[in-house]
Amino acid sequence: AGQGAANLGYHVTGSKKGGFPVTIEKRSCGKRVTVVRNVVGDSSALLSGLKKKLGCGGVISNDGIIEIQGERQSAVEKYLTEMNCLKSVSNAKKVAAAPAKKEGKVAEPTKIDKKMAELGGGKKASMMPAAELTSITEQAAKKMKPTEIKVHLKAAGLSIQGNKKELLARLLEQIKR
Repeated sequence: AGQGAANLGYHVTGSKKGGFPVTIEKRSCGKRVTVVRNVVGDSSALLSGLKKKLGCGGVISNDGIIEIQGERQSAVEKYLTEMNCLKSVSNAKKVAAAPAKKEGKVAEPTKIDKKMAELGGGKKASMMPAAELTSITEQAAKKMKPTEIKVHLKAAGLSIQGNKKELLARLLEQIKR
């Protein structure tokens, strides 16, 4: 994801001691904001990227300081490190903020995966026969809970996104084929 400071149009200069120029300040009414100082270049591009990445609001103050809503110091430091837009920040600080690489860790099974293992005897979705799907009646499908519908949709290789009504419509369409 790191593109280099030259390509981004901005860079962030570290503090005098080689630290991140990111702090948390308290505003009126007890609100806290994360403040990014020492932005050189297109600070609106940095603000836009931070807002998208963190899913929060932010503003550029009159003196060019970026304020992000909430206490998000570590997330902002991680973002700045990932984007490779830091200058004069010590490598030790960058490494501390950089995301740790997860090696060999397997993702936890989702609720639907557990239900599939329970119903399908531990078979993977791709291994479930298509005949099983056609043996479901329309009445039985309408009585199913959303997780059960999702299991059958996943087994058929269809999308499992949406509310119960959308899921049921997708399942019934597949049954009729």
